[in-house]
Order: sequence, then structure tokens, then C-alpha cells
Amino acid sequence: MTQFRGRLPFDRASEKLKDALLNIKSKGLYTKLKIRSKDGVRDSKDWLYTYRIHLAGTVGAVALVASLAYAGNAYVNANMNDVYEVYVGDTLIGEVSSPDVVEQALAAELAEMEKLHPEVKWELEEEEVRIEKETIFKGEGEDPETTEALRSALEARAVGVEVIVNGEAVAIVKDEATANRILETVKATFASATPPEGLTVLSAAPVEERDDDIIAEGTPQLLSSRIVEPVDLLKREIQPNDVMDEQAVIDMLIQGDTKPTQYIVQEGDTPSGIAEKLGVPIELIYSKNQDHKDLIERDLIRPGDALDLTMLQPGVTIESIEKVTDTIAVQYETIYEEDASMRKGETKTVRDGKKGVKKVTYQLTKVNGLLMEEQVTDEVVVEEPLAAVVKRGTKVVLGEGTGKFSWPVASASVSSGYGRRWGRQHKGIDLTSSNKSILAADNGKVVYTGKTSDYGNHIIIDHKNGYETLYAHLSKISVKEGDIVEKGDKIGVMGNTGRSTGVHLHFEVIVNGVEKNPMSYLRKK
Repeated sequence: MTQFRGRLPFDRASEKLKDALLNIKSKGLYTKLKIRSKDGVRDSKDWLYTYRIHLAGTVGAVALVASLAYAGNAYVNANMNDVYEVYVGDTLIGEVSSPDVVEQALAAELAEMEKLHPEVKWELEEEEVRIEKETIFKGEGEDPETTEALRSALEARAVGVEVIVNGEAVAIVKDEATANRILETVKATFASATPPEGLTVLSAAPVEERDDDIIAEGTPQLLSSRIVEPVDLLKREIQPNDVMDEQAVIDMLIQGDTKPTQYIVQEGDTPSGIAEKLGVPIELIYSKNQDHKDLIERDLIRPGDALDLTMLQPGVTIESIEKVTDTIAVQYETIYEEDASMRKGETKTVRDGKKGVKKVTYQLTKVNGLLMEEQVTDEVVVEEPLAAVVKRGTKVVLGEGTGKFSWPVASASVSSGYGRRWGRQHKGIDLTSSNKSILAADNGKVVYTGKTSDYGNHIIIDHKNGYETLYAHLSKISVKEGDIVEKGDKIGVMGNTGRSTGVHLHFEVIVNGVEKNPMSYLRKK
């Protein structure tokens, strides 16, 4: 490559032009003196002619020098080129004709690595590459040699983004865009109206479902969702095989770790009591223990039985806020009119009641799709309810019930409720208490005392007003058939006879031969 640096040729030509102009003046003066000394005073015409000849020669020389200087300057300017010196650190790699050559070389190196490992993002230490511009006479870049040397001098490195949840690294993905896409997918999964099948949160106990008489359920509207745990994304150098598949990371965060959990039934345990004690949905107990299905649904699990409580625990906790507006029936009130001609406990409807209608808006807080909190944010009555009018007898007959029931156990706790389970009906409620005395829930006549395989020792009282009550699993019966009892009389002692898993009272309320939910008839404590 032809180059020269320092003082340029057109600078020297300029100096020569200055010297020529000085020579013009000195030569003219010398000519005048020479003419005069040789011939004295000559004809002015000849003198002028001679002077013109010398002057013309001198001017011609000056013009020639000037034109050469101009031509040289133009030639130099025409051959001055920009070249770009490429450094890696402080080491000169070579010269290129344009910065674009360097950019293309770096891009080609990255493209080659990404072709070999498309699942990984690659980077070069571009901050070490420095380009300096120089203007050189007849300068030329050595593009192929320099780019080859540059690619050899730089080393491509694989980089990824580490996903850190609550301070713990859980996965490495290709880049930040992939990480954010994964997190949004996980949030959207749990924020849906129905959580993924089989998922729950071990540390969270969902709220009980509403007892509202819902006419029409609204469609939940998602207001917000967030990952409860702090999530950090850290870009760092990795090995290509460190990068996890995007769907695999999504599945891992949604399903988490499956940790086997077994619970050994203790004395006095019931399925609902276990669920409440451990803070897990009772549905989990049913679904995970098919071998004990019949015993569980009848509350007949026994001490020492092993229950499987294994459940999926997601890798993140998604809290979502939803809004929903339901159409709900408004229960009417009943106005009672006492009638002394009717026996106590008898009733007669004078006017049927009619339910009203209201629109209720709720804000729902869910954790991983399970309802944790529910708040009423708005309520509008669309149609007012119409009260029912009922006549109620006040005449008392010996041994006839009042129609109002007291608790058959003092200081009782409900260990199992009334309702259908696995297609079968639990016909009553189970009560436990430190006070083991069993009391008549209302006035009536004892119509049965005896023992069966299911109920064990039990009593049936007819209250002579369409109501009967049943008391089961007694360790001792204190009355006999035909006895007239009053509300609150002791009729037996709590026990564990029949198909029972612990000491408790099974209590039923029967109305005109049909078992009803006792909680609807017992006074609130």
C-alpha cells in the first residue's frame, strides 16, 4: 500500500511559487541595469522591446511553476482516502475501507454461531473493538485480511437469562423476551376462571362457597394478576445446554414439585375435620383416596388409616383479582300470626311468599385459581321480595314438640355436616363435645331404642307434630320406648358404637318421613 505521511507535495509546490515571484522582481531590475551600462541611452522603442522579451520569459516561468503546483495539489487531493484502523483492545488488527465492514464481520460471526445453536443467544465482546479513522494519500483498506483477523481475535460467548424466583434460580432461558413470555403465560393460566386440574396451594385454605340462591352467575372479569414472589431476570454467560425448553419451564412453574404427603388418621378424626386442620380442600381427600371412598363418604375412617394428601405445588404463586356480577334471589321473610285454636307446632300458610331479585357485584381474590377472599362491592335490588304470612298454633299437648329444637349436646362442635358425598347422602350431622350427655332436642315420645350395625345404640323420638329426631352411636341409652320426654332431658351418653370412627353423636331431623339438614332447625349458638 503506497502511503506517505508528514509534509505533503502541494506544500512544497507552494514554497517554490513564492521563490519564483521573488526572482521575477530581481531579474527585472538586473536587466534594466545591464542595458543601461552597455549601450547608454538607447531608443526607447528598442528598450521596451527587449524588456518585453525578458518579461515574457519570466512570466512564462512563473505560470509554469504555478500550473505545476496547482496540478500537483489537485492530484494529491484526488488521491487522499479515508481508511479505518481496527483495534481489539490496544492491538491493531488491520485497516478497512468502512466501519460497515467491521459490523458485517461481527454479524457474520454471530450468524454462524446461531446457526450451530439456534436455541441460544450469542454475543461478541464488541466493547473491546475500537475503530479510528485516518485520511491517507492513496490509502486502501485491507478488508478480507482484517475481517479474518478480527473474527479470529474475538470469541463468541453464549448468554442466557436466569429466572430467579424468591431468591432461588429455577431456570435458564434464551433471552428476556422468552422469560417475560413464560411469566405471562403462567399468570394467564392461573387467572382463568377454572384453575388447572389437580392444582392447589398447601398453605392456602379456600373460602367456603356462598349459600346465596344464585339465579344466574356472571362471567368473571379479570382486573389484575401478579406473581406474589419476587422474580428477577439475570443475564449471564452460560453453556448452550443450560437453556431449558420454553414449554418445559411453563409446565414446571405451573405444576411445581409433587411432594408425597401422607396423613395417619387420629382418634376422633373425620374427613371434614382433617381438611380443616390441615387447611386443604376436602375434595382432595376424596379424590386421592379412592380405596377408602366408601368409608370416607360415610365418615367411617378409623384411627391408623393412611390418607394420601399428595398434591401439586406450583413453582410460583399467582394472585388474581376478578370482578363478577351475579343475579341472586332475595329471600322473603315470614310473618307469623299466633292461633290458639291450633296445636303448638302446627302451621298454616295464609299467603305464600315470593323471592325478590338483586344484582350483586363481588371482587374475588384468587391464589393459583382458588378463591381466597370475596368482597361485595355493589348491590342493587331489582325486585323486592313479598313476605309470607303463616298462622302458628300455640295450644300445647303433653308430649308434643314445640317445633323449635335445642342442641342435643352442650357446647357441641360439628365434625361432619349434612349433604351428598360421592352420590350418597349423609343424613344428619356429627357432633362432638367434652360433655358426653345426650339431651332431647324437643318435647316428644320415645318410639325406638335399640342397636343396629350402622347406627349402633340409638334412639328415635316422635315429637307428634310431623318431626322426629334420631340420636346414634350411644354408649348408653337412658330411656325406654313409650317414655314422654321434655326438651333438655338426658336420654343417653355419647359413644362409639356401630360404624363409627370415634366418640361422637350422629343426629338427624326427620320431617314427615324425610331427612332434613338439622342445621336448619337448631337454634344458632
